[in-house]
Amino acid sequence: NAIAIRVSPSVDKIRWTLAAVDICFINILYKTFFASGKGIPVWRRTRDLTTGHILNTGLGVDQPSIDFSLDLLNSGRWLHMFPQGRVVLPEEREREAEFRLRWGIGRLIAESKVDPIILPVWHCNFDSLNPPTPPYFVNTVSRILGTPQCLTVTVGQPFQLGWLKNKLQRSLTGRTDSRQQLHAGLTAAVQNALYKLKIFAEAEHEKHKAHIKQR
Repeated sequence: NAIAIRVSPSVDKIRWTLAAVDICFINILYKTFFASGKGIPVWRRTRDLTTGHILNTGLGVDQPSIDFSLDLLNSGRWLHMFPQGRVVLPEEREREAEFRLRWGIGRLIAESKVDPIILPVWHCNFDSLNPPTPPYFVNTVSRILGTPQCLTVTVGQPFQLGWLKNKLQRSLTGRTDSRQQLHAGLTAAVQNALYKLKIFAEAEHEKHKAHIKQR
């Protein structure tokens, strides 16, 4: 019940979200579905899951989708992001905190005319409902309709980084890479908050699982 039911039918109150082109916009059915849910196509850098080699360099922090997202923030809209910019596989979970967040986050905070309120969210065990293995749709539907799963969604404390933005801008004055370092510094602050929440969320998830087993 994180969002009131009365909000759901209101298009203006539903969040916008950045969605990977190579996952969410690969055919007309997916395009229609995700666009209807206010998905913004984003071109991200992707790697081969086996070799780690870069398959697509993406369009970076200055791509049109980030420009559009910046306009949304400036108009007071709710913008949701998957900040890791990747699908984390079950076997990668143990080292997930090593994954650096994408610098597009830093650009949005740095160049927004307002000081955006950042609300970190971490969920656990959604792989059990939406497994990253084909056939994706069939697997997901069968899991949703199958055995109930223990899921945990943890919402952290909202925070703002206007103070850090001003501090970094002063310290980076005159540097040729000031823009990139500003993006990196702001992204790192979000990453720190998110991965702290991860530790708490996973501990809560273990408590929930233990409680369910005792019932």
